[in-house]
Amino acid sequence: MSKANLRLAVILLTVFTGIVHLVVLNLDHIDTLFFLNGIGYFVLLGAFTGVLKPLAANQKLVHYGLIGFAAATIIAFFLFNGSGLLGYVTKAVEVLLIVATYLHLQKS
Repeated sequence: MSKANLRLAVILLTVFTGIVHLVVLNLDHIDTLFFLNGIGYFVLLGAFTGVLKPLAANQKLVHYGLIGFAAATIIAFFLFNGSGLLGYVTKAVEVLLIVATYLHLQKS
């Protein structure tokens, strides 16, 4: 897979999981942890894409930050007994996000 395709994959996967945490899981009421998780994904996305220039200066660190954030989200899901189809789909997307981010980093 080309670096451009990996970049697009990272962006799309991050947008998906960010929207799920920021909007979909907060439809009934605002859950602070889900809301902050969604914000975190979009901040990291801004750093990854270069929109947030001060954070984008060290792309290697941004890649590792995105990988660690996604991994922490997956671990928290299982520690807090997460369930439901959307939860498992989102965790699969986050695993793909980790893989795509790692592969993109290797091509940098």
